[in-house]
Amino acid sequence: MGLRKLAYEIGKNKEGYYVVFEFEAKPELIVELERNYRITDEIIKFIVVRKDEE
Repeated sequence: MGLRKLAYEIGKNKEGYYVVFEFEAKPELIVELERNYRITDEIIKFIVVRKDEE
């Protein structure tokens, strides 16, 4: 989605890169992914959403 203005300032950041990934993974992998997101300074906000099967 690219560089965009954030809905609200986070820290001193007013802009950020929005990225959407679609993937399949086991629940234990999601836990590890979120742990890595939390400890990565370059990632200031994230959300992981489960997509219902169609």
